[in-house]
Amino acid sequence: MTISNWQIKGVSKAQYGEFNPQEGKVVPSMCFFHIPLLEFDDAAKAVADGTIDSSEVVGINKEGVAAAKVNTGLFTEMKNLESTTHVFCGHDHINDLSVNWQGIQLSYGLKTGHTSYFHEDMQGGALVTIKSNKGNSTPEVEINYIYIKE
Repeated sequence: MTISNWQIKGVSKAQYGEFNPQEGKVVPSMCFFHIPLLEFDDAAKAVADGTIDSSEVVGINKEGVAAAKVNTGLFTEMKNLESTTHVFCGHDHINDLSVNWQGIQLSYGLKTGHTSYFHEDMQGGALVTIKSNKGNSTPEVEINYIYIKE
């Protein structure tokens, strides 16, 4: 059993008395990483080839996805546990894509500051607002990109 599996199931059991995603008895989670998962590249390719409705996409990728070379299976584990709603990452300084991929929202943050490479129109920050969704265990999450204009 992986650590994420153990944590999600354990916290869900503590909260609801059992782990049962089909009955809403799973604690929602979000992940924040620096390096994007390989699935960020899969999602970006699906956006580029038009297999994802463009009205469901925010932002663009102006460079390739610099993910790990090995797929650890973490994304698959997230899908199987039905807990993770959002994954946020950085690393790729001129990407701000946010898209739902296989039921999980994958979103880049924005590059801040003038150190290392950047594009003038791709600097700022991502404001993530998490609101309680009364009557539903899954919170409402808003992602707003705030761009710095110099």
